Amino acid sequence: MDIINFGNELKNDVEKSLGEGFNITLQEVIKNNGIIHNAMTIRQEGSNVAPSIYYDEFFDLYEKGEPFGKLTQAVLELYRESRLDGKVNFDFFKDFDMACSLLSYKLALAEPNRERLRDVPVRYIEDLVMIPICIVTIKGNESGSVTITRDHLKMWEISEEELWENIMDNTTVVFPASVKGITEYLRMPFLPVSDILDDVYVVTTESGYQGAGAVLYPGVLRKIAEKVGEDLFVIPSSVHETIVMPALKCQIPPECIRQMIGEVNTSVIRDEEVLSPSLYYYSLQRDELKIWDLDLKLASNT
Repeated sequence: MDIINFGNELKNDVEKSLGEGFNITLQEVIKNNGIIHNAMTIRQEGSNVAPSIYYDEFFDLYEKGEPFGKLTQAVLELYRESRLDGKVNFDFFKDFDMACSLLSYKLALAEPNRERLRDVPVRYIEDLVMIPICIVTIKGNESGSVTITRDHLKMWEISEEELWENIMDNTTVVFPASVKGITEYLRMPFLPVSDILDDVYVVTTESGYQGAGAVLYPGVLRKIAEKVGEDLFVIPSSVHETIVMPALKCQIPPECIRQMIGEVNTSVIRDEEVLSPSLYYYSLQRDELKIWDLDLKLASNT
């Protein structure tokens, strides 16, 4: 059985269990970096929102011998945990004055996401893309996000420049930056700090989720560089955080750092959470972030 047939059988079982009053659809969802997931969306009649349950991992369990009925029950449990009764009020989203205080952005690798972002007013920096989003409260303290498209700008009657001005004003308030020494971030304060770890920082947001974009907040890299007294290497750990360290004091050759980034991306980080294979260099004098290469190194020494 392939995943298409698996999804159809799973859908049939879920429909029988839930009974009438539900609309269940299957679809492929393109996530960050072009990663495709198979999703089951379950919408109850009278509701304007519907949870999507990704069943790729359930298919893997099925292939390993997990009973089909047990997988159906797991899907039903996930649905009951995430379902919403009634309707969610999205009226605020129609009014830019109300929505603007919830604007933010997330950071991703540009090239593998270019096609799915063709109708989104993004901003590019080196090989990265800043994706505008609006934070939406779904259930209690749980929140999600809506990607802002050019159709939203037409509805709001604003320009891309106005959108990004509001984003940069709001995101630093809604999702404040968090800059911690790596031992503090790992909650290992008694870890012996070698010269390699000295002045190594993790930059994210206070929530930590999709926090890599905090490294581009105005003044964040400058403050770190002024504190350590030199230019910086910026390592894209994942879409959730970046690692920042002094460039001149660094005892690891940049070529080795780039190799380590690639190895971690392929063996440790989930594909959709990979940020970039690049090593970045921040110049304090120019207040500028660039992909590191030999030409940039030579320029920084002149």
